[in-house]
Amino acid sequence: MSSLNILKNDIGTAQAQALIKIKQEKKMTTLCGLNGDETELNLSGKMNGAEDALMLVEDIKDNWALSSLNVLGNSIGQEQMLSLIKSSEQQGLITQFCLIPIKELKENTITELDMSGKNLGVDGAVVLATYLKDNGTLSKFTFSGELVDSKPVTVEVGMTELDCSGALLRAAGATILAAWIQHK
Repeated sequence: MSSLNILKNDIGTAQAQALIKIKQEKKMTTLCGLNGDETELNLSGKMNGAEDALMLVEDIKDNWALSSLNVLGNSIGQEQMLSLIKSSEQQGLITQFCLIPIKELKENTITELDMSGKNLGVDGAVVLATYLKDNGTLSKFTFSGELVDSKPVTVEVGMTELDCSGALLRAAGATILAAWIQHK
């Protein structure tokens, strides 16, 4: 067997790690049902947490065509999101990650960004926080929490006050807000 798609099976991280080892030993091509030459990969809502993220990190590390990756809505968690970010950085070609224009953020070519209504969740917030910290040009940023009723919040460089009360930001919005405050 060279190809397998075992995503969304709640196999647990120990079994995912065992399958990754088998994939490497048997020179399998995928555990996530990928071809290996995808340019865009939308796995939003198609994965189950950390174990699927572990397998995805393994599957995308040799995909040199991938430019867009979306894994929103999968409850991956911070540690595995950071692993996915690291893997995408090593690959170096991803320009959009979880709907976020990371190429523009990394290259400091964007001054305004509106991510409101994108339902980034905590996973997307981790990606955004990672790329906000080194961006020196973003001066206006609009975002919202992960709920449909979340109210958009706009922050700008030089603001001294912000009232987000009742915006329903939840953990994702708070993570994004903290990243902005640290960034600016």
